[in-house]
Amino acid sequence: MKKLLFLACSAALPLFAVPFEPQMDLEDYALKGRFFQYNRSGDLGEPGKKAPGYWMEGWRVKGFLRKDCGVPVTFREADGNYCVMIPGYPNLREYNFKVTIPNARIRFPKEGEVVCSFRMKIAPDINGNFHPAASVTLDFRSINAKIQYGTVKDRYPVLVSKNYTPTKEWKTYSFRVKVPAGDLPYSFMFRRTLNSPDRMFNSLLFDDFTVRYADDESSPMEEAQIVHDDFNNIYYEGSKVEPKIRALLRSDAESEQLELMCRTRYDHQIMARMPVTLKKAEHKTADGRSLYLGEASFPMDRFGSYELLLLRGTEVMPCDIADFQMIRRPNAGLSILQRKLGAHFPDTAYQLSFDNETVPVRSQSSSEDMMRVIHDSGFGHLILWLGFGSIMRESPEKTDLSHYRAIVDIMKQYDLEAIGMIGGSLNYSRVRKYGNKTY
Repeated sequence: MKKLLFLACSAALPLFAVPFEPQMDLEDYALKGRFFQYNRSGDLGEPGKKAPGYWMEGWRVKGFLRKDCGVPVTFREADGNYCVMIPGYPNLREYNFKVTIPNARIRFPKEGEVVCSFRMKIAPDINGNFHPAASVTLDFRSINAKIQYGTVKDRYPVLVSKNYTPTKEWKTYSFRVKVPAGDLPYSFMFRRTLNSPDRMFNSLLFDDFTVRYADDESSPMEEAQIVHDDFNNIYYEGSKVEPKIRALLRSDAESEQLELMCRTRYDHQIMARMPVTLKKAEHKTADGRSLYLGEASFPMDRFGSYELLLLRGTEVMPCDIADFQMIRRPNAGLSILQRKLGAHFPDTAYQLSFDNETVPVRSQSSSEDMMRVIHDSGFGHLILWLGFGSIMRESPEKTDLSHYRAIVDIMKQYDLEAIGMIGGSLNYSRVRKYGNKTY
């Protein structure tokens, strides 16, 4: 009997010796719908810094540079409440505010009734001024990607649109909707736009977002954020990778130990794996989770793209996508070959505009930040789209490039040559007003 027991224990030992290894990319876990309640209380991020789990697209700014426009940030009110803020910037005229990790999806695999609720209010712009209230349009829809043509109902089995006008006081908004079975991906977006380049936004505060089955009584999940000092998550070859970690855990212990894994982005080759000790901070959420803080540091001398995963036992912690890139600092002066390599400046796009003073923006980082990364990656020039509406404001016979002077000056600072590309975008409001007499 003792011999059989010894053999059984010996056979089990390798099972405990083999460490847990995730089989999917972090966004694949998110795509399966596991992370869609990520940072819904707004408590996870650091005040004044980017709010994890929230992002913006479809920006439109007055002028060209967006040096004074940022992303949604975590905001701490005077009473200690944490929430998410989209600051009211002077030159911001339009944006779509999305409630999800980029590339993730909300999913409801079974048929049932879904409840959505959130709190919202306005606050002064970044200069402390209030402006006439602007409405917020909510867009909640499912997407049947298997159907490319057909009716709206076929392509979007669930489609909800609502308009709200937030006030200076917190107010809770909610609605219910029935969802079909089928595990379709859902998107949740708030849209804001101004009908005049002279109007301005107030700051928008957002808190306690919940979207769940009506009979779901589960508690908010444990979750984490991994952040890098560089906004674009760029490290230079030879430097140490030093991510900072924030986590909301159901624990009251003074410290908790998790595991950090670094692996190559495409073939999942593990480059580093280490325990990380997180210490409890003073902040605690209304639902009882405690905030824990920590950091890691490890060398990396291999050029490439990597992902970080935070593990709690055999569970992958829900986390904002924390990929980083290791690049080489370019040698002084660019070679002829490098001068032939270029990139497309992502702050220009073929999008609609309500006038010739506003410009569409797609990137989440500042113009100057992108120039630095593009230059340090070894590129020698940038394709810069020159919209007809921006360079021919008065008439097609009169060309004015001053609209782009500021961005070209930044390109020169980083030794980048601007390659102009002329294009046009159709302006529907002008078509309605002037017919075909538009450009």
